[in-house]
Amino acid sequence: MTKSLAKAWFGTFAANGLILLCNVATGVLSARLLLPEGRGALAVVLFWPQIIATFGFLNVHTAVAQRASQSKADIHQLTATAIFLALLLSSIALLLTYPLLPVLLGSERVEWLPLARNYLLAFLPFNFVGVMLVAIDHGTFQIKRYNVLSLIPYVTYLIGLLILWTIGEVTVFNIIWINWLGTFIVSAIRLLSVKNILKLPSLQEAKGLILTGCHLMMATIPIALAAQMDRLIIVKLLDDTTIGLYTAAFTFANSGLNTIVTSFQTVIFPKLAGGENPGEQREILGKGLRYIMLLITLGSIALGAIAPWIIPFLFGMEFKPAVLPAIVLLVAYIPSALRQFVVNALYGLNQPRPIAINAIIMSSIFFSTAWFLGKRFELMGVLVAFLIANSIGLLHLSLYMKRQLGVVLQDCWGLNWKTLSQVVRLCLSLFAKSRISSKSEL
Repeated sequence: MTKSLAKAWFGTFAANGLILLCNVATGVLSARLLLPEGRGALAVVLFWPQIIATFGFLNVHTAVAQRASQSKADIHQLTATAIFLALLLSSIALLLTYPLLPVLLGSERVEWLPLARNYLLAFLPFNFVGVMLVAIDHGTFQIKRYNVLSLIPYVTYLIGLLILWTIGEVTVFNIIWINWLGTFIVSAIRLLSVKNILKLPSLQEAKGLILTGCHLMMATIPIALAAQMDRLIIVKLLDDTTIGLYTAAFTFANSGLNTIVTSFQTVIFPKLAGGENPGEQREILGKGLRYIMLLITLGSIALGAIAPWIIPFLFGMEFKPAVLPAIVLLVAYIPSALRQFVVNALYGLNQPRPIAINAIIMSSIFFSTAWFLGKRFELMGVLVAFLIANSIGLLHLSLYMKRQLGVVLQDCWGLNWKTLSQVVRLCLSLFAKSRISSKSEL
C-alpha cells in the first residue's frame, strides 16, 4: 500500500469509525425506545424505499464514478449530466414502484402504507441527486469531501433521535423523517457546491453513461438482490418482533466490521478504475484482500467473545435472544466481506459479467435453502443459509480471480504473521507521521 493510499484509507477509516459510533448509538437508542416490535416496524418502512433506490439507479452512479476517474473527463459537463440523469431515473422509479407499495408491504402492515408512500416520494429524488454527485467526488478522489458527505446522514440521524428522545416525541413516524433529513442535507450541500450549475447536460455524455450503466446493469439486479437477500426473506417470513431482534443483531455484527471493508473499497475503487497497469491493479487487489481478511477475522473473534454481555447491555434485556443470531452473522460476515470487496474491485475493473454470475449463484443457493430453513428454524435458519451462500459465492470469485486475473490464494491470504506485521508497521508509521505533522503545525 502506497503512502498516499494508506493516508486516504486511514482518513476514510476514521470517517467510517465515526459512522460506526453513530450507527451503534442510533441502533441502541431506537431499539431501547421502540422495543423489538416498533424497531421491526421502522425497519420495514425504511426497507422498501431503499431497495427501490438500489434498483432504480441501474448502476449509472457507478458509471459516473468511473467516468470521473478518467483524466479526460469534463467534470462540469459530467456534473450537469449526472443531475439530469438522477432526476430522470428517480422519476421513472417512482412511476413504476409507487403503485406497488401496498403489495410489497403486505396486508398485515397496511397501517404503515401512507407513511411509506410519503417517504418514498420525498426520499428518491434527493437520494438520487446526492448519490450521483458524491460519486463524482469518489471518482475524482476527493476523499475528504466524500468522507464528510458520507458522514452527514448518520450524524443528522443521531442528533435528531437525541432531540426526539429529549422532547419525548420518539415515534416511528418522527424517526422516519429524521432519517430523510440527512439525505436532504447531503443533496443540498453538494448542489450548492456545484459550479456552472446552469450548464446544460450533454446528451452524448448521458448516452455514454447509460451505455456504461447498461453494460454494468447485467450485474445490478442480481447483485442488489444478493446484497438484500437475507432481509427480503426475513421481512416476508417473520413478524415485526423477530425483525427487531434481527436488526439489533445486524447492527452489532455488521457496523464495526463494515467500517473496515467500506474504507478499503472507497480508497481502492478509483485506483482500480483509473489504472492502466494490470500488474499494479493485481497487487492492489491482493493487498486489500490480505488486510481485510486479517482485520475482519480478528474483529469477528473479538466481537463474538463479548456478544453475550454487550448486546443485552446496549439494547436491553428484551434483545437477549439476538445474541446467537449476532454470533452467526459475525461468522457469515467473514466470507461476505471478502466477497463484497472483490465485487467492488471487479466493478472498478469494469467486469460486470462475473459479478452477475456470482450474484445469481449465491442468490439461488440462498433462496432455495433459506425458505426451507426459515420455515423450520425461523431466524436462525435464514442466517445459516446466508453463511452457506456467501461461502460458496466467495469460492466462485476466488476461482475467477485465479483464472482470469492471476490472483492466487497466497496473494490474498492474510491470516499470517507477515500481513500482521505489515499492518502494525503501517499503523505505527502513519501514527508517528501524524504526530510529527501535528507538532509542526503547533
